[in-house]
Amino acid sequence: MSTTPFDPFSRPAFYAEPDAEDAMTAAAGCALEIAHREFNAGLDFSISSVAVLDEMVDQLHRRHAATPFSAGELAHYVQSLGSYLGEVIRREHGGVWGIFRVFSDTMPAVQIGTAPATVACRPMTEVWVRITRGTGESLEGLYQRLVLGLAARENPAGSAKSAVIKPREFYRLRHDNGYFDAGTTGDGRQVLMSHFVNGVTAIFFDERGTLLEVQVRPLSVECPTDPVTGIARLSEEFEAAAEQQLSEWKTELGFIPQPITVRKFQISELGLGIEERPSHYEDFLESPETEEPDADEREPIWASIREWEEAGDFVLYWGNDLYVNRDGKVTSS
Repeated sequence: MSTTPFDPFSRPAFYAEPDAEDAMTAAAGCALEIAHREFNAGLDFSISSVAVLDEMVDQLHRRHAATPFSAGELAHYVQSLGSYLGEVIRREHGGVWGIFRVFSDTMPAVQIGTAPATVACRPMTEVWVRITRGTGESLEGLYQRLVLGLAARENPAGSAKSAVIKPREFYRLRHDNGYFDAGTTGDGRQVLMSHFVNGVTAIFFDERGTLLEVQVRPLSVECPTDPVTGIARLSEEFEAAAEQQLSEWKTELGFIPQPITVRKFQISELGLGIEERPSHYEDFLESPETEEPDADEREPIWASIREWEEAGDFVLYWGNDLYVNRDGKVTSS
């Protein structure tokens, strides 16, 4: 790789390094070996394989949290998986490897697009954050945001209609939201848990985020109701008893709180599940002219949908409509 002089006081910038392509391609090849050897998974440099990569880094984070990797092990995972992600992006959209500089810090990056409409991604940095901290956006969400950013730069005056993207395959849910408990069980399943007025609920997923089953255990106490309306009225006594029962179930399962990654699911009888967008956006997308006959008034709605897509948000129906960002954090309810 050639050496590029940097001015540590200039603005952040990308510097192309075409000589880096061979090294990054070789490192990306190591990711295929890691996927096969350690995860029994296949990578084929397709866009859909980014979802598989997301699962791998989530599992690596759990392993690292339990027993920290050595500096060499961590560097190998970051270099291999980051290179693979960059190669998927570069091969799909064309582009070049290089160096991204922020003040005096430099890091590998891949840039796509044609000047002046270009965007750069730092895949190794994203993978490092996910493995070491378990935070940051999903790699699939990163890719979607990158593509949306490129489209916006290539056609800044274009309609926001083009920002509507296909549904993602995986959704990240953090464990520290307070609205629900997310984590893993002692036998390796992923689980969402909470208590509702009708019982303590646990939704189980396998390691790939596929829904396995839902279990509801009746509460040992009855939720009081308003004598006139019949609507449930939560009391401190009820909440304490329900929390105790939930805690006992988590102990039984060997529950470990941590972020999980699941596929879209629907449990209609309980009103629980994940949707890509709020219902009013879905209604509008199904029939824009019917929902808003005035063409001028439709444009702000398209813009709002575009902002939603770019943010990578989704909706978790969990006794309420929870708006969740791409990192799995509830931002509104």
